[in-house]
Amino acid sequence: MNQSIESLHPLVNQRADSLTGCICILLDWDEARQNLVRRLHVLGIPTLVFVVTDGADDVPLSPGPMASTPERLCQLYVGKIAEGLANV
Repeated sequence: MNQSIESLHPLVNQRADSLTGCICILLDWDEARQNLVRRLHVLGIPTLVFVVTDGADDVPLSPGPMASTPERLCQLYVGKIAEGLANV
């Protein structure tokens, strides 16, 4: 089953009262995923975001909705996940 990231929005809304925090592990940092993280922020849910990339372009991620807490946005590279997590 291949559902879009937008399918998580209603689930987040339904369960927001029971969430004390959220750890997102994402394979892209596109607008749809940033919107999900933005929604978590609007709901006041502390969020830690890991974005796994191939590292081919080695360009840092734009913080987007994580601009107020950029230390909670971590770019991890395929093949170097452990090293990236050691710096968190």
